[in-house]
Amino acid sequence: MSRNQVIGILKQHGHLTPQQWMHFFREAGLTLVNAYPATAVFQWLNY
Repeated sequence: MSRNQVIGILKQHGHLTPQQWMHFFREAGLTLVNAYPATAVFQWLNY
């Protein structure tokens, strides 16, 4: 999926800020924190 698709889906579910996105990723177990530090995810999301 593209970055815009990911952001669109997050916003559909009411996750509007990067902090909410990171919380959601952690809750959903979608980030391997060691492999993808928060800074890398934020860079990918252009924040």
